[in-house]
Amino acid sequence: MSGMTITAQRAEEISFSDKLWNSSLRLVAKKGSTVLPTDEVVRGKSVGVQQGTIAETYAKKHLAPKGVTVVPYQNQNLVYEDLIGGAL
Repeated sequence: MSGMTITAQRAEEISFSDKLWNSSLRLVAKKGSTVLPTDEVVRGKSVGVQQGTIAETYAKKHLAPKGVTVVPYQNQNLVYEDLIGGAL
């Protein structure tokens, strides 16, 4: 079982079964952070995303033009490690 989101482009290459659940994107910050998901606050910040996901596509399309640095990672655990370690 995979957590891959069904998109029109992916459906051209993959034979998906029925959708099991709807996933949604979330912007998370280190506990105690005052960062809010507004254009003014996120400008100049870095956002970690997992490579090849809809999160990466969304961030590059909607956040990067607003001055957010999009940092792709090979897996989500690496994003969390850098968030906790202060690199993001």
